[in-house]
Amino acid sequence: MSARFEVETGADAFWPGEVRTLRDREARSWARVVPAMGCGLVGFGAELAGRSVETFLQPSDETPSQPPGHYGAPVLYPFPNRLRDGRARFGERQIVVDRAPGQRHAIHGLVRERAWRVEVAEASDGAAVLRCAVDSDEAIERQFPFRFRLSLTFRLAGRSLEVNVEAANLGDASMPMGFGWHPYFRLPLVAGGDRRAAIVQIPGRKIWQLDDTLVPTGEVVAPSPERDFRTPRALGAVYLDDVYTSLERAGDQSACELTDAPTGTRLRVAAGPSFREWVVYAPSSRPTICFEPYTCPTDAFNLASQGIDAGVIVLEPGERWRDWMRLELSSAAQ
Repeated sequence: MSARFEVETGADAFWPGEVRTLRDREARSWARVVPAMGCGLVGFGAELAGRSVETFLQPSDETPSQPPGHYGAPVLYPFPNRLRDGRARFGERQIVVDRAPGQRHAIHGLVRERAWRVEVAEASDGAAVLRCAVDSDEAIERQFPFRFRLSLTFRLAGRSLEVNVEAANLGDASMPMGFGWHPYFRLPLVAGGDRRAAIVQIPGRKIWQLDDTLVPTGEVVAPSPERDFRTPRALGAVYLDDVYTSLERAGDQSACELTDAPTGTRLRVAAGPSFREWVVYAPSSRPTICFEPYTCPTDAFNLASQGIDAGVIVLEPGERWRDWMRLELSSAAQ
């Protein structure tokens, strides 16, 4: 057993089932995952310059608190965000997804409220590691007629948490897919800060134009000056709910950043080469900002059926897709 790294099993009255906590004692960092709640990452933070910094919005930050699914980092699969009218076609197969009462569109895939199984929970000399997985079942395949397996592997080392994702087509036909991750971060990042003064960076050169139900029209346009955050700047009073694309990259990755200007505390959220969109959500009604890496835009299946390049990934029988996301926390004081 590693003296530096640890994976603990505990409970919290707010979260369903077990809470798995990954720790790096030397770096004084942590990450918390709730396998029974869609493998949701609900905490990531560290001790920085004598201050405990938790990057994720917590139920205690709001009165009254929201339901559990409105915190953490819900996993959006086999499609992220909205599917127009809950319907799409792929080849000869119809995709018909259940919609919430009163909602026009299906939203956020089919695995975020499922209980995932824990496959690995171990501390090594290099990291604290947790791997969880979920398989499609009859209820999922009634809506999305393809068999799949999805797994996430969390690796905490230092003040960095890497999340490796793998999806496998377990069926006998080609399968479309899109993956998204929806982390709710604190805004401001450090307690006592100012939302308007938070420094934000978003790598998108363009955005998908959305209709009044937040579904893309198919047109990609340049963002207005107030929504262009390629150069880091204060968020101000801007309300964001946008799908950024045409990303600026460093090597094979793109990244969003959130910085608390007074302390220099910075959260960097990076994603690998398959991720071609970032949805950024910063409502005026909640103290949160979401940097959401997506492999495709909202309603990608239907956009693709119209001949629009929407980044739909197609897995052949037995084929696997892999990529990664990473959270990094740092401070100018350390």
